[in-house]
Amino acid sequence: MSNEFRDYLLNRIRQKNYRGYHLSQHNRLPFDKVSKILKIIYEVAQEQKFNIHIGDDKGSKQKGCETYYQIVEKINQTIGQSTINSLKKNIFPDFEAMGFIERFDKNGKIIDKKVDSKKTIYSVKLTPLGKRYVFENNPKEQYRMYIKATEKILQKIIDDLFILLYQEFDSISVWEFMFIFSDPDISLERKTQLIKKSRQMTNLQHIHLRNEIQNIFKEINQTAKNKTEKRDFSNWYNETLQILNLLNQTIYFKTFKKTVLMLALSQEALEFNATRSENAKIKALLWHEISQKKSDYEFHHIFPLEYATCNKDLELIDDYRNLIYISQKSHKKIPKKNNLFLQIAYENNRLILHNPFDKNLFLDITHDSVFKIDNIPEMINYNRKILNEAVSILNKN
Repeated sequence: MSNEFRDYLLNRIRQKNYRGYHLSQHNRLPFDKVSKILKIIYEVAQEQKFNIHIGDDKGSKQKGCETYYQIVEKINQTIGQSTINSLKKNIFPDFEAMGFIERFDKNGKIIDKKVDSKKTIYSVKLTPLGKRYVFENNPKEQYRMYIKATEKILQKIIDDLFILLYQEFDSISVWEFMFIFSDPDISLERKTQLIKKSRQMTNLQHIHLRNEIQNIFKEINQTAKNKTEKRDFSNWYNETLQILNLLNQTIYFKTFKKTVLMLALSQEALEFNATRSENAKIKALLWHEISQKKSDYEFHHIFPLEYATCNKDLELIDDYRNLIYISQKSHKKIPKKNNLFLQIAYENNRLILHNPFDKNLFLDITHDSVFKIDNIPEMINYNRKILNEAVSILNKN
């Protein structure tokens, strides 16, 4: 295992700011959603400043916040998702970063959250940009404004990320972004070096390291005295996915299967991978002599796509020999995230998915999958190749 990368990561996760850049709240803000919410704010509040609910919602309304409650209710009626807490805690911080709203303290002074991060927000109003956005009738121009506003959220990372993907790598995975690029305290040169070091590890070593980190987090949380000291692996991962989703909204970047980031200049590679994914499924059907699809069956990647660390690694994983046609009922038993049932075996006439870190953990899918028995040896050999393949051999940067 690459000790340099491992030592860096195990040291980083023990720091208070282990999650690195915090650019956006945990919510998706696609173009249509942003447009509808801003339009509702204008319809209800016009250009006027309006008070928001102070503190967490405990079921009772606060005097003077009627306009805010009306906005929350109308958003719920329109898009079906908004609460008193989520609008002010999740949506408004991103809207402020995008330049669409201003937020004020109890004295009516504009709060710059970059400077006054702990100040309580008392009221909100649309900015001139927010109003222009609402009144823009040309969808193309409105979308251009949306893209520009999204880039404001990402301005801390866009330049370095573009350079990294243009000069060094064809793509980076959600894990490389999460564990390395998101660290604001190291240089771009150091990030490049660490990504290269991490790609010298095998896929199985990567999975083992992620498993180790989650166990360390559990240990830390057992003795944590408060929320600040606790660690949340899933929250960190989801926050990274959210950033990749925002990057996908810009003109510079594109994502593949939500977990691999590349430059928009790499559109051909993106299209290749998308086509390859469908071709692999078709080839698997033919290989296993499945003449007709079943409505309650679907393909499962034995070694998960989420563990890909680069474009060429994706090509290795998204292969017909790594696909098994499995019932939806059985498929639901396999974790969607951090799945460790990734080693296939045929034992005593049973098709098994093992956890390679604990042989006592396995899933028997013999009667819940469709396969040609003659293909099993090749599938097992290919699975072994994926588990042990060094990414650096596949991706010579």
